[in-house]
Amino acid sequence: MRQFGLALMMMGLVACGTPTPAAAPAGSGSAEAVQKAVPTLAAAAPAAAPAPVAPPAEGSAEPAKGLGFDRTPPDQAAGTTAHYGWAFTTAGPAMPISTAIEACVPSGKVCRIAAKVSGVCQNKGCWMTLTAPELKQEVRVKFKDYAFFMPKNAMGGKVDIEGVLTEREMSQDEAQHYADDAAKAGEAPRKVKGPVKAYQIMATGADLSLGK
Repeated sequence: MRQFGLALMMMGLVACGTPTPAAAPAGSGSAEAVQKAVPTLAAAAPAAAPAPVAPPAEGSAEPAKGLGFDRTPPDQAAGTTAHYGWAFTTAGPAMPISTAIEACVPSGKVCRIAAKVSGVCQNKGCWMTLTAPELKQEVRVKFKDYAFFMPKNAMGGKVDIEGVLTEREMSQDEAQHYADDAAKAGEAPRKVKGPVKAYQIMATGADLSLGK
């Protein structure tokens, strides 16, 4: 009877997909002998394949950096050109502000713009204003992620600047704050009345050229 029961157990294991065990030694009918002879299901299962590793996304590398990151740079020497912020990503020459307003504001695309610096923050160099002969108002420049700054002596220099140009309205308080920052030591800031309509560039990089 014991041998008959062992045979039935082995048939049931084969029906479940478990490999047929080696025959038990003659005269052995113990449960321990059967357990040693039959491989476990865990041992018989194949090892799981490793999960595939996704390749890095294309274009994820950060562009090269120039001057002015994390702190206000020293005054730039006269007669020199220096790059601040991230490297340019667009090709071709910079366009005048008036052309950029027509070409870039509606699309929201990144543009390169050439202009003259009419003002710069005298506190940290964290913003600039630009002007051009064909434009009646200044264009304000802020720097992406507040990551880099311009030298405080940038006023009067020429810039080739890359970024996104938008049109917005500043409140009186915001416009007055910029006027206060623009005032040099010992000078009274100009007073601003009412909201101010303005163009703004969120810049990622700029070439600044200072005359002698």
